[in-house]
Amino acid sequence: MSNGILCPQRDQPVGLPPKAERDNQEHDHRVEQHTKEAVVGVFTFTPTWVIQDVIVYLFAIVTTLFIVKHEKHPASVILEFVCFVLLYAAVFENFATLMGLYGYGR
Repeated sequence: MSNGILCPQRDQPVGLPPKAERDNQEHDHRVEQHTKEAVVGVFTFTPTWVIQDVIVYLFAIVTTLFIVKHEKHPASVILEFVCFVLLYAAVFENFATLMGLYGYGR
């Protein structure tokens, strides 16, 4: 791989020194690999997040079952519950984005 400089005597590209050429090839490989990961997508498995999600899902199931057993009109209460959760999540994400604590695609 050349650096684009022409040799005045031969009008041919002048190569980089062996170590610089090797470093340049490694850099190209890392950039190519990073680009491939960006296209394919990288799945990050974080056990803490999975545990937190499971706890939240269990809490939601328990709350829903409690509402169904103890409320006179469970459908309207469940609807209020779902709407509150979605509104809370939207407000949290918008506020965190404005504060620079959260960003889409990062």
